Amino acid sequence: MYTHKEFLEGIENGTLTFRVNPLAHRTETEARLSKEYRRAVSITKGASMALLLIAVPLYLLSGWLLAALSVGTGISVFLHFRSLNYRVFVRAQAKENEGFFERCQKNSAIIIMKTGKVAPKIKKPTNKTKVLIATHNQSKLKRYRDLLAEVEGLELVSLKDLNIKKDADEPYKSSAKNAAHKAKFYGDLSKVVTVANDGALTTNFLPPDSQPGVLVRRIRKNRGVATDKELLAFWKETISLYDTENKKFIWDSAIAYYDPATKRTGSTKVERIDSVAKKFSTKILPGYPMSAFLIGPGLKKPYSELSEPEAKESDLRVYGAFLEDFSKWIEDSR
Repeated sequence: MYTHKEFLEGIENGTLTFRVNPLAHRTETEARLSKEYRRAVSITKGASMALLLIAVPLYLLSGWLLAALSVGTGISVFLHFRSLNYRVFVRAQAKENEGFFERCQKNSAIIIMKTGKVAPKIKKPTNKTKVLIATHNQSKLKRYRDLLAEVEGLELVSLKDLNIKKDADEPYKSSAKNAAHKAKFYGDLSKVVTVANDGALTTNFLPPDSQPGVLVRRIRKNRGVATDKELLAFWKETISLYDTENKKFIWDSAIAYYDPATKRTGSTKVERIDSVAKKFSTKILPGYPMSAFLIGPGLKKPYSELSEPEAKESDLRVYGAFLEDFSKWIEDSR
């Protein structure tokens, strides 16, 4: 069942269509009682009766064949135009009269159908808040662009958009502290509301002194940042060294947000447990090499093999709390 507002919007943007059912029980509608409808029916009755009367002289002059043809035509005209006029009347009244629309829908006098078209996004005039996604990692940038696109009134920009090439350091052993540090660093640098994240990783198969923690990409002895290829090779070798069944990667991530104008801060903690695939995928997401072998909660294949809709659905499920927290925070900032 559709509301009258949904019905009108759907007809206007082409996502809905409807047809009038001339065989529907109409005694509860206003169509039978309307002057317009009765007038339309009387006209069709007159035309039909004229054709029926013509049948008599046609029979006398030309025989039964033309008479039968006249009678049939009269009945056809009556039924067709009665139905047609009823349709025209109902279509007009359904758009203009909410009560009439509801009664028609209830007794199936109108049948509403989806057209399959996607409603165009209506751009509402608003003062958008510029938000910087503070990462040089293209995979993370895409993820947060897609996520924050769900929040109205934002103008999303990247470090590249603002020509910021500096890298914030990560001096803490806590993902929450590192995320807050990066948000403030890039926020003060750009003078724009900033979102930054950091993650700490533990596994269920590495010994305590070998857990990556916040040094997920710093696998080298000199703690330099590893490339995608180096990181993938490291985990491929490391995973093969342990016989643990159902290997897990446990992520303790933090997303921090900071407004340099007011110094307001906010944060959301996100926890996720990924399973290790039995076989590494040949597909790799640039900036996220572990996507080739990590399978997210509720998924059956590595992240790199997910379609765009599947990846977005997964991210919305995992990062839903962040979107809710950030939406409230940004609304309070306006």
